[in-house]
Amino acid sequence: MPDDALNLSALEPLFAPHEEPDFHRVRAKDGQPAEAKRGRRPSPIVLAQNLRRGVKDWRETDYPGAGDTTRELLHDWFACEHLIENASGERVPFRYYFCQREAIETLIFLYEVRGVRGLARLMDEFAGPDAATAAAGVNPDDDRWARYAFKLATYRSKPAPPPRGARPRGAARHGGSTSLCRRTRSRLSPGTVWNCCGARVSQGCKTCWTKRWSRN
Repeated sequence: MPDDALNLSALEPLFAPHEEPDFHRVRAKDGQPAEAKRGRRPSPIVLAQNLRRGVKDWRETDYPGAGDTTRELLHDWFACEHLIENASGERVPFRYYFCQREAIETLIFLYEVRGVRGLARLMDEFAGPDAATAAAGVNPDDDRWARYAFKLATYRSKPAPPPRGARPRGAARHGGSTSLCRRTRSRLSPGTVWNCCGARVSQGCKTCWTKRWSRN
């Protein structure tokens, strides 16, 4: 590919990981390089866009409605200087990614400040012009047991394979189709990837999904 066809500036970050996004790139047109535009990239999901706006306003007014302990924790996490030790033993600054900050702020804003305890209430307050219709369409069974979770992008999407000769901490060796999960005691079949409980991922031990490796 000719050098003049490469737009190396498109690889340069527009903001630091800990900073709120204040620029975004738009798709190039007619062979022109991608254009950086001021402002965060809008979300096509109305609920997400409204939540972002509400949390941003709450953050910029110093978290009104939050308890004293909550506000103190938020200030400590995001407004104070933190130092950690790197691999060379040097003390270096540490700051949380903005996506991590926004996730915990959103949970506190909804649960503690706005008192949202279910999906119907969330839709009613933040789903935009069709909020009432969206809230009415929520199955009451879905609101019976509230669940709170955030999905954040990280630098790696899959766990690294275990080192050669490694077994998971506390795992037993599985001898075949009669093996049992150490935690759930469910019957397992042979697989290829170890799980944290001594099962293997392909064996489908659904209660022990986190992978932890150790050289034992």
